[in-house]
Amino acid sequence: DGTILVNLKHSRYGQVISIEARPPPCLETTLRCTWVSDVALLANIGSYKFIHFLLVKNAKVVLVKADVKTIDNKGITFILPEVSYEVTSRRTKRHSCQDQGIGAQLIQDGIIFSGRLLEFSAVSFSVEVSAPPPQTFQWIHADSTVYVIFRDGDTVVYSGDCRIIRKTANKRTRVFVLEQVAPHIRRFRPDYFPSPRQKLIPPPHIVFRHPLTKRLVSAEVDDLSCSGISVQEYHQTSTLFSGLIIPELHIEIARDFSITCKAQVVYKDVSADEGKAEYARYGLSILDMETRDHTDAPDTITIT
Repeated sequence: DGTILVNLKHSRYGQVISIEARPPPCLETTLRCTWVSDVALLANIGSYKFIHFLLVKNAKVVLVKADVKTIDNKGITFILPEVSYEVTSRRTKRHSCQDQGIGAQLIQDGIIFSGRLLEFSAVSFSVEVSAPPPQTFQWIHADSTVYVIFRDGDTVVYSGDCRIIRKTANKRTRVFVLEQVAPHIRRFRPDYFPSPRQKLIPPPHIVFRHPLTKRLVSAEVDDLSCSGISVQEYHQTSTLFSGLIIPELHIEIARDFSITCKAQVVYKDVSADEGKAEYARYGLSILDMETRDHTDAPDTITIT
């Protein structure tokens, strides 16, 4: 029930495009795949040369240099090789959210394209957008950045500049793979003097329902101050990224005592521990908090 990604190159202009194709069960060396959706260029598919196709399975990507037997506007037929190669292993896990109804908007030069968020990782987003007439995908320049907005209903949970690193060539809808331009955002003025950060014993935890996946997330707090906190996650499986807004975050400081606030991830630093497993340190800025959470406090907290 999966798909492969077929890469083609224009014989004259050298333009490289990627088209999704669906393979049926196959026991022999001949594989006939059908295109997943209508693509405008399929009428001129003879102008393109096959390069290779990619098979993505979990965190692995396999590159297959097959021989093309036939290609038309319905599909493509391969003669499979005996050996293919794993070209890369994804450094970060992709998290699916296409069933969560997260709306997406791509804005470039005053033009807004609407769609939905399909999946994301700590470093990239996969967004499906449509271009109803009179809009056309020719209005989107892949070499320029786009401003991206993610919404959960009426609530904005992310906005920021992204670059386009890959796109499909479908006629009605297209999938854009986007990468953030900057891993840090500025929440306070440059002359803002931050309050000292403290480490608590035992360390607090943050608990929140992720605005994109709707799953419950818990992480240990590394340090905190009056304006924010920092946490650590393994970079490969991280669900946080700069700019993400968490509408309701609970800071569990002690037993039967927690603080609720609205927070935003403002920076990410990636390093490696002694075992060489990459982890990321995220800084979260507190955006809003109820008055009672400002005034309520436990009897004692030990600070080191």
